[in-house]
Amino acid sequence: MSHRIQVPAQCVGGPPPSNGLPPELIVQKLREALGELRRPISAETKNGWTQGTYGLPYACKCLDGALRYVVTWRSHGRAGDQLHEALRRQVAEVIAELKGVEIVGHPAPFIHAWNDERGRVFAEVESVLERAIEHVEVLA
Repeated sequence: MSHRIQVPAQCVGGPPPSNGLPPELIVQKLREALGELRRPISAETKNGWTQGTYGLPYACKCLDGALRYVVTWRSHGRAGDQLHEALRRQVAEVIAELKGVEIVGHPAPFIHAWNDERGRVFAEVESVLERAIEHVEVLA
């Protein structure tokens, strides 16, 4: 069974569009997001990841919430929108590759749905971010 999830054609396959952003910046921000999710915010889980909510600066965050946190809440302001989208594209590409699906449309709903799937565990989220970092480092 083939699943299709909408994303602009230029975001599917091959290197992602850089939008003029240096790969080193994308790698840095992906690492910061991974670090934020690894932060032991929750006494129960010993990490900073959650499902079903975007999160706040001093609370657990979903995967996309962590991406937004390292871009916006760390003072990149409106210029961070382009960076947030580049991070989303990287993460969505890895998730799509793992699931064997094609992304069609904006990557945010795809990331949110994957993050919130029943049975999802933090190790899977870590793995996605680690692979996204590796993919960008290859292009750098």
